[in-house]
Amino acid sequence: MLMLLATINVVDKLDKILYALMEKGIKNATILDSTNMRHALTHNDEAVSHFGILRQLLHPEREESVTLIFVGDEDQVKLIKNTILETIGNFKESDTGYFAVIPAVEGTSFKNCTLE
Repeated sequence: MLMLLATINVVDKLDKILYALMEKGIKNATILDSTNMRHALTHNDEAVSHFGILRQLLHPEREESVTLIFVGDEDQVKLIKNTILETIGNFKESDTGYFAVIPAVEGTSFKNCTLE
């Protein structure tokens, strides 16, 4: 069992991503509002590098991100990752987002849990 964390910085494509995932049978995900660390520092730290300030001037609208969390087997995680990549299009552009896949020791909905 794996956990896929996908941080998407192109928030305007979120609905398209979710509909594409649903069409492929993926119906469960956790969606968290998130902020890129560099963006947060640009707003909160007067000692931020000139590059961070320049970046903020060039892309001031890029304030938010979403982090999608999925748990599934290897095939499901591959399907989810590929669907997100296909939906976003050019994922190679700087700061579009990132993936992290980590082992999940256990994954159970609350309705299936019992006290141990």
